[in-house]
Amino acid sequence: MKTEDASTGGARPWPADYTVLRQLSEGVGGIVALAQRTDGQLAALKLLRLAAETSPDEALKRHVRLRELTQQEGLLRIRACGLTRDRLWLWEELELADDLEGRPPQFAEDYQPATIRAELIERGPFTAEAVASIGLSLCDALNTLHSAGLVHRDVKPGNLFRVRGRVILGDYGLTAPPGAPFDFKGTEGFVPSEGTADAGADLFALGKTLYELWTGCDRLEFPTLPKRILDDPDWLKRGAALNELLLKVCSPRAHDRYHSAAKLATGLQAAASGHSRRITRRQWLAAGAVTGLAAAGTGLGIQIARWPPVARWRQHKAWNYIPVEWAEQMPLLDEQRNCLFHLQCRPGEAVLGRLDLESFEYRKR
Repeated sequence: MKTEDASTGGARPWPADYTVLRQLSEGVGGIVALAQRTDGQLAALKLLRLAAETSPDEALKRHVRLRELTQQEGLLRIRACGLTRDRLWLWEELELADDLEGRPPQFAEDYQPATIRAELIERGPFTAEAVASIGLSLCDALNTLHSAGLVHRDVKPGNLFRVRGRVILGDYGLTAPPGAPFDFKGTEGFVPSEGTADAGADLFALGKTLYELWTGCDRLEFPTLPKRILDDPDWLKRGAALNELLLKVCSPRAHDRYHSAAKLATGLQAAASGHSRRITRRQWLAAGAVTGLAAAGTGLGIQIARWPPVARWRQHKAWNYIPVEWAEQMPLLDEQRNCLFHLQCRPGEAVLGRLDLESFEYRKR
């Protein structure tokens, strides 16, 4: 049955067992509407237009398989799917996300799905603890897809939904086996520079997603950190650990990143608990260069093995100078924050490090 949709200015071949109440969104991935089933329950209904070269039967077979996978944790459930009568569209009935304002589902005229992008805009960035928890849920979702030989290919805040209070992954319009061709190049900033569409690319996109949720910055600003994060008391417990993890997840070098959702989940668990940055005196003082620093007439003799990165700038275009001969910069003491800052320049990149003195043993001399 075709239902007139005034908001789109035309007819859509919605399935006959649903009454479409109003359209919620339209994009590259398809059209989503709020609908009512014959039993009176509300549902999200999605139409996906099939490409001319796509076999309708094969497309339906893939979505039937997806429907089975999405019954597992971390994924937005597909309750039913099928082909429209003209066989040009595939439809899905999806589990309804929570309302953005927390209203009961009977208020259909005011319903707005609780996407994490909308929450970020309405309420601001998430805490490091909340971001790590969201990341763990999404690792479960991606592990389910990857274990089944599929990649999502469009992980981003707009495709994360809150259902019964929990953040889960949805929108399977681009989900396919690794390397499958598709005419959508992905959202800028969420796609690694090598342009692959595999499990590693999903994890890279997840890292950029978590960066946006935590910092409130655009993914193209990565790895810049706002001052409020560096000044937050949680920086020592979870913030520095989460930042180091994101630098690895979103590294411009593919071989430096995480290669499985399970390993990334282990790193997120450590960041959430605050254990991964529980540095010991031996770790920091075992081997390193002796750096002298004058501060208020007092010298601090400190041996530093390495500096935890705060931000990293990469070379994207050819520089007209080569910083190979740049000397190591002397650390600077910030007494207000009780930390040392250090800038290290290497060919092709510059790394800003920060050492929190509250978790670092040192001697005055």
